[in-house]
Amino acid sequence: LFIAALLLGAGHACAVDIEEHCVKVATENALQNKLATDKYCAFTGDITREEALRQKIGSGYDLVVANIVADVILAMSPFFKGFLKENGRLLISGIINDRKEEVMAAIEKAGFKVTESKEAGDWNAMLFELI
Repeated sequence: LFIAALLLGAGHACAVDIEEHCVKVATENALQNKLATDKYCAFTGDITREEALRQKIGSGYDLVVANIVADVILAMSPFFKGFLKENGRLLISGIINDRKEEVMAAIEKAGFKVTESKEAGDWNAMLFELI
């Protein structure tokens, strides 16, 4: 996702994954796409448990994108707001139909409002903005 963001014009991107191998592969792919290393950061860890990691990631982002299962989105929901700048947006995807309402409610409780929702088969993506 961070590679796509940079290729589409983002000035800077930060990637986080709980799996070290995923971060290694993503970093290799960024190099293959000739992306300057000063345009991105990539970390391994769990933002729900690691305050130091959240500090490394920082704040002031225009957009946070999370494509992962509902349980992880629910656990991350209290932290999204801290990464975004005022008027920032949150795009989540990978949510199955049976969990959509539950995830939407948790994100709204965390200080967001849904602005767009898309469904493809059994999967959902939702765009939120800070309120």
